[in-house]
Amino acid sequence: MRKTVFVVLAVLGLLCACGSVCDQAIAAERSANQKGVNCSTQNITVHDSNKCNTGLSKCNSDDLNEIGNYTNCLNSLPNCSTGNEIQWNGQRQGCINQAFFKISFTCQSNIL
Repeated sequence: MRKTVFVVLAVLGLLCACGSVCDQAIAAERSANQKGVNCSTQNITVHDSNKCNTGLSKCNSDDLNEIGNYTNCLNSLPNCSTGNEIQWNGQRQGCINQAFFKISFTCQSNIL
């Protein structure tokens, strides 16, 4: 019985989105930059995971939710293609603006 529970938990661990909120956001930033390659867009800043993870304790639950929203927004961006650069940049900038205006200053100053 214990072995079965352990195997189930191990499989669930492999299927989950691993890493902290910071690690997930940074992966989303890298992914967004890859999605913009076809349009020669300027990359967004990929933040330092060590600084973010270290400062995360200064963020409240609303901040953590907004970091999650930022991550989801970036992850939902389509691939940029010739002809939709302006629209794509607008969507990407919307993700960035949403995070900037909704994450507290205290949190931002400790994780960015």
